[in-house]
This record gives sequence, structure tokens and C-alpha cells, in this order.
Amino acid sequence: MHRHFLFTTAIAMLVTAAPDASARSWSQYCQFNGGRSISVRNTDNGGAFTLQWSDGPRMTYVWRGSNADRWNITDTLGGRWNYYDHRTKGGFTLRNLQNGNVIQCF
Repeated sequence: MHRHFLFTTAIAMLVTAAPDASARSWSQYCQFNGGRSISVRNTDNGGAFTLQWSDGPRMTYVWRGSNADRWNITDTLGGRWNYYDHRTKGGFTLRNLQNGNVIQCF
């Protein structure tokens, strides 16, 4: 069982819109709650981005504020997240403000 089982279960039935042809996409490694690193496809949809985990789960995140705001991202299930950009090291961290879940991408 993967450490992000609850995350997988919560979004397994979620259907998100396919990114448009102008969307920019790349692969990177991410961890959910400090678990093992998993390949993730990150698609920038301009004002939103989608993380597609190689083991199945997918979630879209929408910008709601600036990097200076504590709550600056909302997921498609209504979860409130803080996005922290690792500007000098690359990658980012998302922290769910309600349940404490953390997604860290490198």
C-alpha cells in the first residue's frame, strides 16, 4: 500500500478537464507526506496546474492568491493549500491547510 493511499482514494473518482493544446507539461519527482519519490507529470494550464502521478492519481490546483498569501491554491475538491516555491533549489511544496498533507516536488 502506498503512503498516499488516502490521497489516491480521495481523488480516484475525480475527472478533470484535459489540458488545452497550449498547456506546458514536464515530468518531475514528488513525494506525498514524505513517502517515496514518484514520477509526476506537471501540466501548467495558465492560472491552474495539474499533477498526474505515475501510479494513477490526478489533481488540478487553481491559483487563488500570490506566493505571499498563506492560502494561495485551491484543489478541485475545494481543499485549501499553501504553495511554496523553492526558487533557488527548484521545485515546490504544497501544504494542505485543513489536514496537513504535504506534496513536495523536486
